[in-house]
Amino acid sequence: MPEKAQMVEARHTEAALVELGCDKTRALRLGERMNRERAFETSIRLVKHFEQCCGPWPRLLWVSIYAHQQRDEWKAVAEQTTRLIEESPEDSDYWWWRGEAYAELGEYEQAAADYHQSMANTPNGYAAGRYAKWVDSALQRPCEGAFALAYWIDLRPETVDDWAPRERARLYLAGECDKLLGRGRASLKVTLDAPVNTAKLEVGGQTGTISLSQPAGYTLLTKEFASRAGVTASPEVPIRVRMGGQWVVARLVTLPQVRLGGAKAEQVMAAVVDSLPGGLDGVLGVNLAWRFRAANEGAKLTLEPWPAMNPGASR
Repeated sequence: MPEKAQMVEARHTEAALVELGCDKTRALRLGERMNRERAFETSIRLVKHFEQCCGPWPRLLWVSIYAHQQRDEWKAVAEQTTRLIEESPEDSDYWWWRGEAYAELGEYEQAAADYHQSMANTPNGYAAGRYAKWVDSALQRPCEGAFALAYWIDLRPETVDDWAPRERARLYLAGECDKLLGRGRASLKVTLDAPVNTAKLEVGGQTGTISLSQPAGYTLLTKEFASRAGVTASPEVPIRVRMGGQWVVARLVTLPQVRLGGAKAEQVMAAVVDSLPGGLDGVLGVNLAWRFRAANEGAKLTLEPWPAMNPGASR
């Protein structure tokens, strides 16, 4: 845009912002209209102005995030979606929005952690589908994509499109994932009014107490439990996970084998953190649960083998 035109637009925008005051509805409508008209820089300025004058409003931040996405400004997207997560960590969408930003930035391990957390909060096709798109090529972990899709397809079949079983089959066969399927069965007691439901997890011949109550993207282990189990996390690619209202640095490790009740799985990734509240040794993550057909059945969480997992055969 020519400099003179930019100045005219800037004056017009400032006048519109002053007129808005702190009317949230009008600010949102104006921001969305700017985005529809592809005036992305202007909509970003609108959100910034509103926040400076009236304080933050998470819903209006969506306008700015969308504009940054269209401008391929992925660092800004990651920063702003982090703010949304801090406001509402239970929202599944915010996690995959940030995962998409980190994937675009080439920070694939953090992206994977965010997609996992989205799926832990609520199994959804947006997270599973986008994760499956790049986890094979970027991280060479096609089975993780296959299991993520299987988990979503099984728990939310009413939301599944025809492409999902086909992509699940492709990834499953590409990764020769039979060897990574969970084996055996577990029936874990869950009491709805209990502060924390726990179970015993065995790693490297050591047994620890893990929480079943906190939705986690990766299975979490404390540094002390990981040390007892003889596993060492990589210091090279730290990720950040959300615990107790705080961001905590975690480091990834691959566990040769884990046992949970009568269920076991091999080559399971976990995230090692310094400590966990309540004397816990770990937290069950969705990346272990989706190795099995997992279901909440009243007062118990069941893990059982996937039935005849020729994944392309049926849903």
